[in-house]
Amino acid sequence: MPNKIVLLTIIGLIATIGIFLIDLNTPRGVALGVVYLGMIFVGLIIKHRVVVIAFAFIATALVFAGYFFSPTSIDVTTALINLGLTLFIIWLAALMLIFHLVQEQKFTAKLAELANHDALTNLHNRHYFNQELSKEVAKSRRYKIQLSLLMIDIDHFKKVNDTYGHPVGDQVLKSLADICRTVLRDVDIIVRFGGEEFIVILPSTNISGALLTAERIRAGVEEFDFTYEDTSLKATVSIGATSYDNNDWTDKDLIKAADIALYQAKKNGRNQVCEFDEEKTQFRMAMAEEA
Repeated sequence: MPNKIVLLTIIGLIATIGIFLIDLNTPRGVALGVVYLGMIFVGLIIKHRVVVIAFAFIATALVFAGYFFSPTSIDVTTALINLGLTLFIIWLAALMLIFHLVQEQKFTAKLAELANHDALTNLHNRHYFNQELSKEVAKSRRYKIQLSLLMIDIDHFKKVNDTYGHPVGDQVLKSLADICRTVLRDVDIIVRFGGEEFIVILPSTNISGALLTAERIRAGVEEFDFTYEDTSLKATVSIGATSYDNNDWTDKDLIKAADIALYQAKKNGRNQVCEFDEEKTQFRMAMAEEA
């Protein structure tokens, strides 16, 4: 892409110089400077505001140069009017293109945000999680930094939806997201993994720190009164915790370990935090079977 930008910029500059050479041999009364608009539109093709402004300034300078050095064929008043109109058109076009590029960038950023966020909880979604986990695992492996993962699941969530209705269930999900935000650090990444499952990436955190964070989330949920209109209820969560610790795991291995720990927490009675213990599981066998 950078090579394309350089090529288009060079083409624009060459064409601008060519127009200027023609303009020098064109009577002053002919508004040939308007042709410089084509060079400004190169900035639109490149999608770069600086290029648009640069070409607008270049066009302005060359229009003035063309005015002073072109052969005189009409009176000064008419020539000045042509000059003013030419510059007005050039800068109007430049400003309109800049506005268009700004709006396009905002729209693109909004689309990217929607693609990476869960609409209900306003948390990051699974697509964003996959990207960030890969980065964090690579960083942990390269710089020998500890990394932990929490998998959170709302206990008996189906019963909540069946008993109180989906609006209440949605409120429970949103409130859980808020509770997690109050516990987590700015560097931590929480995502809605799907349904009633949430995953938290804890950079630079060992298993002890992960378990402490998980317990704070679990206790916060247990103590919280979930309300929606006239409905109030209690809810609990089960949490599986695991740590990367610079071993030879892949991203999928880390997720699988957290999932196994979560399953163990539910198996043990729910509303608790469980740490993954590779020695007590057939983790490698399970991964081999899935592969």
